[in-house]
Amino acid sequence: DGETPLQWASLSGNAIVAHALLLRDADPTLADRKGNRALHAAVDSGNVSLVRALVRGLQSLEMRNAAGQTPLALARARGHQEVIALLESLAREYASSGGGFHTIDIDEQRKRQQ
Repeated sequence: DGETPLQWASLSGNAIVAHALLLRDADPTLADRKGNRALHAAVDSGNVSLVRALVRGLQSLEMRNAAGQTPLALARARGHQEVIALLESLAREYASSGGGFHTIDIDEQRKRQQ
């Protein structure tokens, strides 16, 4: 489906290979035919350290795949609680510091809980 080597490493949870690819300037923003990026793949694998490595340098966590899922929505769908906590924390941190991450998913979740 047009996955990049970084996406394959991320989906398999192979942090060593993913980190090596990132050190060699692999582009984590490239999407496959389904709109998934390496961050979607890492979230799908549930690998927290890999998710943390992939968000470095990203301007947004709001990238959506063809199904309309952000990485946070995918983490919720998969039930990866540590990844959910990390992404929510990063979104709050960057939003409060004026960074690029947004809290759309967090706001949508709060509305559903009310």
